[in-house]
Amino acid sequence: DWSSDVCSSDLKLTDLVVKMRDMKIDRSFPADADTLDRLSLRAPGTASETPAAGTRIRLMGREDKALADILIGKTRESGAGRGGNFVMPEDSKTIYLVDQEFSLLKAAPEEWIDKELLDISPDRVERVDRIDPEGKAPLYTVRRPAASRPPEMTDAPKGKKVLEAKLNRLMDALSAFRIEDVIAPDTPAEKTGIGQGPCFDYTLFDGTRYTVCLGKTVAGNPDRTYLKASVGFTPPPAPEKETPADTKKAPEETKAAEAGKTETKTDAAPEKTGDPAKDAAAQQERISPWIFAVPQWKADQFIADKADFFEAPESKKAED
Repeated sequence: DWSSDVCSSDLKLTDLVVKMRDMKIDRSFPADADTLDRLSLRAPGTASETPAAGTRIRLMGREDKALADILIGKTRESGAGRGGNFVMPEDSKTIYLVDQEFSLLKAAPEEWIDKELLDISPDRVERVDRIDPEGKAPLYTVRRPAASRPPEMTDAPKGKKVLEAKLNRLMDALSAFRIEDVIAPDTPAEKTGIGQGPCFDYTLFDGTRYTVCLGKTVAGNPDRTYLKASVGFTPPPAPEKETPADTKKAPEETKAAEAGKTETKTDAAPEKTGDPAKDAAAQQERISPWIFAVPQWKADQFIADKADFFEAPESKKAED
């Protein structure tokens, strides 16, 4: 089934639907067994699927009403005319040669996926809590006191030196975050490990919260790890009021204000990103139903063990 699912590449789907809408018939002829095999127009899942199966495209409308159900077979050989594709409507006994080509259908399923999941700049992250699905208190917390300040571990043990590079690596984990594949939501937890591995809460300064949970390594592909994510929003605390000293204007500013203008220079207003609550709700609808396969190097940015943040003792480093 091809549908406008939230994790698909909109451009590729649009191209497919437009081609199906605009295709015109060059000629038609009866479908016999030999021709179905030769043009790869057998229905997928039939006993003769190898190499004679076509690609079945089913377009669904509202209330799951079928709009089109068609088999796409081979393209016409270049020496036999000006191109085109052999197609056959489901349950039909007639084959059609149409003027459109559906070469995109040769792509692997994961090539249809919009692989950009998130791109959160680390300076937007206020805190990261390492949480356990079965625990209540965070196992550790890394927090940025202000947007312009570097991150700190709030409960680092005395005498332990926290590695700044590890803190930055954790805070940067949601930037340029791309996936490799999308997994069916009903895939058993025994296979994915979702709900059994470490989780991380990323809270932004605007109140948006991303929860990321890691699962097992993908079977047969050690370079990928299962991951599930969700998005929420909690209004951030109101900013502290300015003190009288902060609000008192210099004499030059006062004179300029009285004249209807001011010479005081201020930074440009930050670019508006919309309503954070609505943005979070839209992202939650888009990504929360799915399980993803992500590159292992990206999964490794989420540091599960608190001990990994600390510089090893000299004796330990010497042994290493």
